[in-house]
Amino acid sequence: MESPVGISTNFDRQAEHFRANGWAFITDFFNPEVHEAVRANWPSLKCFRLKGDPTKSYDFGPNWSKRSRQFLSGVNQQFYSGFSSLVSAEFAQRVTDFCGDNRSRATGGPTAVWSRHGSHLLPHLDDMSKFESSVVNIIIFVEGSSPPIQSGGTSLFRDNTFDQPLFIPPSLNNTALVYSTGSEFYHGFPMVRRRKFSKRIVLNFQPVDLLESEDILTTQHSGSAR
Repeated sequence: MESPVGISTNFDRQAEHFRANGWAFITDFFNPEVHEAVRANWPSLKCFRLKGDPTKSYDFGPNWSKRSRQFLSGVNQQFYSGFSSLVSAEFAQRVTDFCGDNRSRATGGPTAVWSRHGSHLLPHLDDMSKFESSVVNIIIFVEGSSPPIQSGGTSLFRDNTFDQPLFIPPSLNNTALVYSTGSEFYHGFPMVRRRKFSKRIVLNFQPVDLLESEDILTTQHSGSAR
């Protein structure tokens, strides 16, 4: 079943698993027409910049800033249909309902990222000092090669090594990994192999009261949680 906002109701169906485990995996995340618009109009590599450090190395591309929506010159605006869906008030409410803790959330904005040969993300826990343990991270795999573990498929691990995987995405094509920063597992991916890749959109949802205190709301939230 499709949602008018562009994100399938497969997302909502995984709420129970998320609440029980702190993470969930979504298949067919975008509705087909939105996914194809994002995939077919993925920006060229010149629109990305490498962020390289000992723990995290991959290319960061177009994003909508936390204060305003900015369209990068040279990028087909159909690509941004995915961004528009993700920052909509409807999806913000669905994330709030998904969490089931009666706390309204909104996003600071999505970012496109591209992992290629040599990219890596060492298993780690996110910094929770600013937004507590109530942040929900969403990693949307727009397109990727196989096997996912060799292609930049962000996975979950029981410690800060790659030796004890908890979950590895089975596909990097129109899927999503959702997890809470308050959970006690690590996330990352080993170095991407030759001729492997993944194209992703990443974003997180933070409590509205904390976003408002920082003046970084992207979109109007839908009011108090239902």
